[in-house]
Amino acid sequence: MSNPYKESKMYETSDFITRLISMDDTESLLNCCSDVNSRPHFNSDMCAGNFNFNAIEEIKNSIIGWFGCDKTYI
Repeated sequence: MSNPYKESKMYETSDFITRLISMDDTESLLNCCSDVNSRPHFNSDMCAGNFNFNAIEEIKNSIIGWFGCDKTYI
């Protein structure tokens, strides 16, 4: 079985797409995670900050943390 943090299949339906996250997703994630009306609905899974992000750098650091790696990997 492959490591899902390094390799993940993309699944697509008419309603959504699931795929491995990337640094290209930072702006979209910031738009979502900085929305004060959306924040109460996030499942932070005990992450620090409870997805209360206000800057691109905060999102980038979280993606790096989710992968458990440094910036050269992503």
